[in-house]
Amino acid sequence: MHLIHEKERVSITIHREAYRYNLGKFNSKEYDISTVSTGDKEHDTSLKEKNVSLDRTISWTLNGIKPSGYKVGFALEPGTNLENISPYIVA
Repeated sequence: MHLIHEKERVSITIHREAYRYNLGKFNSKEYDISTVSTGDKEHDTSLKEKNVSLDRTISWTLNGIKPSGYKVGFALEPGTNLENISPYIVA
């Protein structure tokens, strides 16, 4: 069976936490980067901005795959606060 020719049977899932990079220890899915408090206001703001940027990147990726005929979706790690998901993802 050649799945590439049976796109309707293939699901591609993007794992949101896998898109974290260059955040040091905050790359870990153990941290909620939209609400973390490091004690450094600039760092906290940077992490929150990265959280929104992640959603934009994931949305762009999903929207790029979808027209190819594959089923697409995104996955969240257990315990992820749904309030952290920006409108970019659910649009």
